[in-house]
Amino acid sequence: MNRKQPNYRATLLAVGLLLTAAWVAARASADAPAPAGSSSASVPSTVPTTFIGSLWADDFWTTTGNSADHPQDEATLTELRRLSVAADRPAVRLRAIKLLCDLKGNSRFAAGMKKDDAAQAVAVAFSWLEGHLADPEVAKYAPEAGFTHMTLSRMSDDNRGIWVLIETSALPPAFNGGLNIRFDPKTGTVTKVKQWGSVRAK
Repeated sequence: MNRKQPNYRATLLAVGLLLTAAWVAARASADAPAPAGSSSASVPSTVPTTFIGSLWADDFWTTTGNSADHPQDEATLTELRRLSVAADRPAVRLRAIKLLCDLKGNSRFAAGMKKDDAAQAVAVAFSWLEGHLADPEVAKYAPEAGFTHMTLSRMSDDNRGIWVLIETSALPPAFNGGLNIRFDPKTGTVTKVKQWGSVRAK
């Protein structure tokens, strides 16, 4: 009695075809674009996942922007200067300007202010600014157009709030003005904004 021999060649060919199909499907899934609502989709494809790339991150103000300690090299400074004027999004310009202010040593905290309180005040104040650039009081100064200094302090008649001052400091007749932003640590909110000095928009 002759026993039918298994067709090993056909079996190997079938297995090979299945493995190829699985590899093609995996590649297609990996190469598919991220959903429009994902955080990676909001970052231009040319932006590296580096310090500069953090400018597009949703958590920028609570991770990078609320500190004054950043990498300092000529390539970083050059790119920040470019983005501070050329970035499409006003929020990215504002973030680049804040980092340049830090790197120039122009971000200062009042003596005795706790580091965590200062970080929270900066994060909340600038997050609020990003969402209110069109508000009349903010638009008069237009912080996304540039500022040179940031100072955190407490007012003599207001020992509860922390005031975040951003300003453009220059000799007249050059532009000289800024914003005073009051942060309330107890409520974790911005409660008052005052524009002063020169006006960019009315």
